Amino acid sequence: FNSPFGVKIIGVFTGLNVLATFSYIGEHPVEVLVWGFIFLSILLFINQIKMILINGITNKRLANAAMERPRILNEGNDKKILVLGDSTGYGTGADTLDDTLVGRFAHDFPQVEVNNYAVNGSITSNLIKQLEKVESKKYNLTIISSGGNDTWRVTSLTKVERDLRTAIAQAQQIT
Repeated sequence: FNSPFGVKIIGVFTGLNVLATFSYIGEHPVEVLVWGFIFLSILLFINQIKMILINGITNKRLANAAMERPRILNEGNDKKILVLGDSTGYGTGADTLDDTLVGRFAHDFPQVEVNNYAVNGSITSNLIKQLEKVESKKYNLTIISSGGNDTWRVTSLTKVERDLRTAIAQAQQIT
């Protein structure tokens, strides 16, 4: 389309990818940048909507599958592993229990009880709450898988480090 400033913007949509070509016609370079920014913003918005629609179906299916997973595997064994953290520890995104972190441990070490207290969407400061819910057992190994959501939420590194140190200190008391 042509803008009122003589800028010709051509958008070529190729499947899931977008190729944008801008050509300048006229004497207003600032307007080229403004119209280019508007055009790219619209393309990014359309792409975001597309990703929500496409991924939303898949993510909902995987999240529902993850909600149905047991918290304790190989229950009753003397040796115990505790898993704390976010969706990576919980197993969201894996199609089957065997494809999760705890599922792999349970499969590879059938003589070890694996307790999963990780929570989808958890941030490092939530590790303390997870530890409060842990049963009064003694664990041979504690695995903390956390930090991804802190990155997305732009949590300060100082806060993440402080919360992680606190969680590790508490986890050491039961490990």
